Amino acid sequence: MQKSIRTKKLKKVKKIIAGEVINAVTVLPEELVNQIKKSLDKAASPTEKNVLKSMLKNCEIAAEKSIPLCQDTGIFEIWVELGSRSILKDININEFITEAVREGHKRGRLRESMSGPPQPVIHIQSSGKKNSTITITPRGFGSENYSKLHMLDPNSSFEKIRDIITGDVKDADGRPCPPYLIGIGIGGTASSAVELSVKALTEIDFKFSGREKDLLSEINKLSHGAGGLGGKITCLGVKIKETPSHIAGKALGVHIGCWCNRVRRFNLEDA
Repeated sequence: MQKSIRTKKLKKVKKIIAGEVINAVTVLPEELVNQIKKSLDKAASPTEKNVLKSMLKNCEIAAEKSIPLCQDTGIFEIWVELGSRSILKDININEFITEAVREGHKRGRLRESMSGPPQPVIHIQSSGKKNSTITITPRGFGSENYSKLHMLDPNSSFEKIRDIITGDVKDADGRPCPPYLIGIGIGGTASSAVELSVKALTEIDFKFSGREKDLLSEINKLSHGAGGLGGKITCLGVKIKETPSHIAGKALGVHIGCWCNRVRRFNLEDA
């Protein structure tokens, strides 16, 4: 009897995750939509304002009709912060999440953007809480292709780091669909710095530190503008996540996200 009840609960949980996979590609975070709205008054030209308006209209249609915000539904990157009493304990979480992502693709009729069946990138860590929190972000490759890893001297100043990041954005030259959201990971190993940078993209709350404001200002001076057509609204937000570096080097990961920075975060047991 207990096994039957648990099986039913797991089936329900998988359905919930599959639903959030669909939501991730059809509903943009409210905070980001509001930030785009605030940018309308700062637009440098009627053209830039119209581009921003078209983005907002796109969000409205996608949410109303439950259709993807972008044709590239991407590769799903997922963080599972596993709670001590989570129903996900004692099962193969990677397999379970992968099945839920594939179910979401079928139910939502999402384009499969991989060379094989949808295979999410999954990070699992203990949360120290009772319940589990899941973060889902579909990574489209119009922007993912401009991700960067730099291995720097251990004494590299923030000014140098800022200039490198600004250079990366300049080199992208408007192709990753601005206005951008940019995640920065500093420290650790090469691989952990890159992971930090994409995790930073999921945590942009538009409450910027002094360094983040400085970086945001420098990037907006590039004048790529909304849609890459020129203007003032090149970047909407940045987030820096940092961990201690090795004494012999400093890793810097840079993720340039497009204006459609899709993120879903939810408490699994409360969903």
